[in-house]
Amino acid sequence: MARYFVEVLGGWQDTRAVITFGTPFYGSVKAIGSLLDGPRKLPGFARTRLRNLARTFPSVHQLVPVYRCVLGAGDSPVKPNEAELPGWRSSWNDHAVDFFATMEEAADKNRSATAWGDGQVTYYPIVGMDQPTPQSVRVQDGSTESFWDLEGRGLTGDGTVPGISAYLDGTEDARVFTPQLHSRLQAEGAMLHHVRGLLGSLDQPSPKDLRSAAPVWFSYRGEDVYLTDDRVTVELSAESHFSESQLPVVEATVVLHNRSTGQTPVRRTVTVARQRQTLDLGTLPAGTYEMHVSGDERTVPLSDVLVVAEVPDEQKSG
Repeated sequence: MARYFVEVLGGWQDTRAVITFGTPFYGSVKAIGSLLDGPRKLPGFARTRLRNLARTFPSVHQLVPVYRCVLGAGDSPVKPNEAELPGWRSSWNDHAVDFFATMEEAADKNRSATAWGDGQVTYYPIVGMDQPTPQSVRVQDGSTESFWDLEGRGLTGDGTVPGISAYLDGTEDARVFTPQLHSRLQAEGAMLHHVRGLLGSLDQPSPKDLRSAAPVWFSYRGEDVYLTDDRVTVELSAESHFSESQLPVVEATVVLHNRSTGQTPVRRTVTVARQRQTLDLGTLPAGTYEMHVSGDERTVPLSDVLVVAEVPDEQKSG
């Protein structure tokens, strides 16, 4: 929406910088699954209702990727609006493609205006990295299957937005990276310091990749929603500029904090290897939880938000 305001609504005349946190400029593969399947962890009626609700929101349609990410019978992926997906509606394509095209056309027109000047508005994208993120999707037998690669290239992102979508073409040199999940990008301490610095010195050159500020970070994979009869399991690995022989494992503390009750049902010290490992956190009561993973002073902390939902009545009766 910030880009729409700046480019389409004339906001560029009063704007010097646009700072974005994992903004899906070119869409998110997860939007395809939301429209076709709904939340995969919720069964039956609840899943169908949330899927149908998502289908009524043009803002969800506008999150559909505008690049080639749908795998079909051919060798190369195609754009979602060209994929002829089962149950797909043409209005979703219109909302996604037209929304993007409107901003692109307005941006080109703005930059040709005399008043634009030299670098009238600068985009500063904050990009999540090293988190497993759906990069492509295949629809088969009425359901979607996500893949962690695109055309054979293993790519990452912030768990929700692929890294290749989280910045505009031409803003590569302004990117700043952090090994954080999408829901917590705006709460990452290093990124907040970065934003404060940008706001205080917009005329200075953009900082480079902040990974060099700390040599160790975490890579995390987990669900957004669990049920109360599920065991909450996540996958965790350590990443570093050091080689695996120099740093084979990292000692970490994993904390789950219940926002509603203020209780901390999980606080565990774990040894995190360089290879991805499964961490079983047990079953939890319904609620919204903050997960925090931290190490020593060399390590970038990681956090996420997850929800534990009551088992639907229809599943209980089954």
